[in-house]
Amino acid sequence: MTTPNKFQGWSAHMKKAIFLIMILALIGISGCIDDDSKEPIGGETDEHGCLGSAGYLWCDAKQKCLRTWEEPCPGMVFNFKECAALGYPVMESYPRQCRTPEGKTFVETVENPLQGPALEAAEKYAKNMKPYTEENGRDLKINSVVQQKCPGCWIVYLQYDLDLGKPTDVYTNDRMTVTITLSNWEAVDAVSGRGGVVVLSPEECVAKGGRTLNVVGGNSCGIEETNIGDVKGFISPNICCMPSEEPEKLTLAEAIEIAKNSECTEKGLLGDIYVYNENTKTWWIDLDMNEEFEQDYCNPACVVDEKTKTAEINWRCTGLIARAT
Repeated sequence: MTTPNKFQGWSAHMKKAIFLIMILALIGISGCIDDDSKEPIGGETDEHGCLGSAGYLWCDAKQKCLRTWEEPCPGMVFNFKECAALGYPVMESYPRQCRTPEGKTFVETVENPLQGPALEAAEKYAKNMKPYTEENGRDLKINSVVQQKCPGCWIVYLQYDLDLGKPTDVYTNDRMTVTITLSNWEAVDAVSGRGGVVVLSPEECVAKGGRTLNVVGGNSCGIEETNIGDVKGFISPNICCMPSEEPEKLTLAEAIEIAKNSECTEKGLLGDIYVYNENTKTWWIDLDMNEEFEQDYCNPACVVDEKTKTAEINWRCTGLIARAT
């Protein structure tokens, strides 16, 4: 005896309609699953369990990990303007810098229509330097730029890496720091220095007492930390932050007091243009020389050394020779 089929007698159209209804019901059920329950997997996570290498950051306001370009986080700071608007301290520097309670630093973007040609000239000069062309120069960055008083006169501070290609787990790239002086939009002087940049694995960073930090969104080491190198093995850039034993950075007010008790004020007056050089740990303060000490084709500055707490005059002469008339 055959078992009767309960679908016998149904038309093909009716069977097809029932099948489609079942498919739609399954889709509806899967759509009810909360996407927030999905946890990012793989790689190193921070103290909140957020996977920084995949772009996840901890949002205090929403108490969860998120990607800010997918979901905004109220109160999270990503630039100087937002940082200053929240009332966080703004440092006396040029450009100005704002620091959050977590130690993140954001630099103010200074709009200057003349700055573009100066940066282009400096970058072109740096990329034609022998180390850059012959030793795999890469990652050229502008650290800061200072406009001088004469037309087309600028001082541009740059850096770039030289890839040594060492195959070990801990390897060092040479980093070139370059100070280029422009006059009439052309490079007339360049001073460069060379130093090592350590690249670590996440395990080596932790073993040294540091922590890995994803630098997406402008993150930087805390006030009492030092960046001891890049960390490899992540999709996005990471650095190794280690507790710093160095003294706090010399403030502009302290630098001015040191400058006032040096040869700088014996031979001139301190100006209102200044910049802090992170590479040399020095304050450069514009100097208006007294008439008897002026030198042709020079744009002097009072340089205050953070380590020695001393100041001296750097004449910053272009070496140009006046044309005979």
